[in-house]
Amino acid sequence: MQGTVVEMKSFEILEARINKAVDLVRKLREENSGLREKVDALEAVAGDAALRSKELDASRLTGQQLQREIDSMREEKQAVVSRVDAMLKDLERLSLD
Repeated sequence: MQGTVVEMKSFEILEARINKAVDLVRKLREENSGLREKVDALEAVAGDAALRSKELDASRLTGQQLQREIDSMREEKQAVVSRVDAMLKDLERLSLD
């Protein structure tokens, strides 16, 4: 009889350990699921940030290209103004002669 009691006690201890293990596995799975959701959300945010970064880089390049065009047009304008000024001076000299 005493052997049966010892076996029952051992069985109860084993059962308690198994229940603790099952609870721990359940808890870890829940935590894992929550962490996976957070990782997915962060990856989505990171993807959006990367896309915005690329868009900003493209905008920056476009802005730089536009600035170069503006600078080029200003130089052309200055050259035209200088040529027109020279022609006006030539005309003025002709009319004075």
